[in-house]
Amino acid sequence: LKRMVKKLLLISVTILAALTGTGCLSLFNSYRSNLHLERWEGLSHKRQYDKAENAIESALEYNPENVKAWIALGDIYLITEGYREARYAYEEALRLDSNAFDAYSGLLAVDLEESGYSDNIKDRVSKEIETFRGKGEKSAERLMTVFNVQNFLHEYDKAATTAEEIMKLSPGEEISESLSNYLFEELNREK
Repeated sequence: LKRMVKKLLLISVTILAALTGTGCLSLFNSYRSNLHLERWEGLSHKRQYDKAENAIESALEYNPENVKAWIALGDIYLITEGYREARYAYEEALRLDSNAFDAYSGLLAVDLEESGYSDNIKDRVSKEIETFRGKGEKSAERLMTVFNVQNFLHEYDKAATTAEEIMKLSPGEEISESLSNYLFEELNREK
């Protein structure tokens, strides 16, 4: 009986160690993925799109399920007019997380860009984003998606109204910073 208890204990410890090791490896890979991902935005602002793309791809090598990395990759491809690749990246983000609202707005931006902002597509996207606004829980993230698409559509009055709604919801730092940057750019554009 003592031997059996020792064997069971040894098996349990071995299984626990294996599970802990796998968990640690996963956590480590997620950390490394996010480190690479942090580089892409600065590189993108410097218009170093190839380097930004490489940083994002490195992030995805460490964690292929990093939704933010898929969205960032879609953003790079959208900027560089790689619409087919952008669509794939945004769809992959949505496959991994159906609430990846930035990926959804990215897909709508791809539709607009691919169509050359045709009136038919603009009308469809405008209706689609209004339907999206009415669905689900009213959150700053959901409204930020609406705000972004309204800007893609050049519906600036609607976007301003949406921005006011977002601020009433006391959004987090990332959304507040994004809205502040947008307003700063708008003020500079009007000068």
